[in-house]
Amino acid sequence: GCMEATTFMTLYATKTFLPIYALASGFNVVLVGVFFALQEAAHILMNPVGGRIGDRIGYLYAVPLGMVVLAATLPMLALADSTAFLLVLAVSMGAAQALVFPSTVALVSAQMDDKNLATGMGLVGTLKNAGKVVGPMIAGVLIHWLDYTFTFRLLGLGLLLGALVIW
Repeated sequence: GCMEATTFMTLYATKTFLPIYALASGFNVVLVGVFFALQEAAHILMNPVGGRIGDRIGYLYAVPLGMVVLAATLPMLALADSTAFLLVLAVSMGAAQALVFPSTVALVSAQMDDKNLATGMGLVGTLKNAGKVVGPMIAGVLIHWLDYTFTFRLLGLGLLLGALVIW
C-alpha cells in the first residue's frame, strides 16, 4: 500500500501541476492533454507486460524498478524543451506505472490469507487514495516555497528512497 501511495503521490502531484508548468514554459494546452492521454495509453497497453515482468522477476523487484523509472522521469519534466522529449517522458511514466501497479496487486493477493484478502485490498486502496490526496498538497507547498524544477527533483528523490527501502 505504501508503495502505491508513494507512486500515486508523485503521479497526482504531476497531474496537478504539470499543466501549469507546461503552459508557463510555452507548451500548448493541447500538448498537455496529449501528454496525459499518451501516458495513460502507455500504461494501459503496457500493463500486461508489466504484470508479466513482475511474475518473472518477482513483485518486489518489479515495483522498485517502476519507481526508479518514474523517479528518473520526474526531474526530466523540467528539462523538456521539445514536444518529442515531453512525449517520450509521457511514455516513460506510463511504462513505470505498468511496472508498479500490477505487481502491487499481485503482491498483496499472494501475501494475504484468503480470509483477509478483501481487507488487504481495501487497505491498499485506502493508502493509494491517500497518496492521490496528499501528493498535490505536498507538491503545492514545495512549489510555493521552492520552484517546479526543485519540486520535481524532490518527488523523484522520494520515489528513489522508497525504491531503496523496498529493495
